[in-house]
Amino acid sequence: MFKDSGIITVIAIIFVGMMAAMVIPAFIPETPQEMQIEAKQMLKKIYTMERSFRQEFLHYAHNGDSQGARGVFDSLGIDIPKNARYTYEITAAANTFEVKATANLDEDDILDIWYVDQTGALWNATNDVTE
Repeated sequence: MFKDSGIITVIAIIFVGMMAAMVIPAFIPETPQEMQIEAKQMLKKIYTMERSFRQEFLHYAHNGDSQGARGVFDSLGIDIPKNARYTYEITAAANTFEVKATANLDEDDILDIWYVDQTGALWNATNDVTE
């Protein structure tokens, strides 16, 4: 009888630990550095899809389209989440493109601005985390 209750106790402790491991991160706020990961990942994805688009159509996707103009992102096969922190804007010509990601991560006057271009260079023009 005692052996069975010991096994049940161990299983219960493991179960509670697993549940806590899943729930606790939801209560820990993201740092601004973690928020910047969204822009980096999305810009890399847009870069990859722009390159693929150019391979097929011999030019980059539409000029001046922004997150509100869903057509360009749809044509690239990219879905910008409705809850995205950043807004994205593409400026393109036949042989060049630049994508800009903009967000205010900490509710001050400084915006966090990231870019990627046709070379794949990713840079942070204005860092809302450090400024």
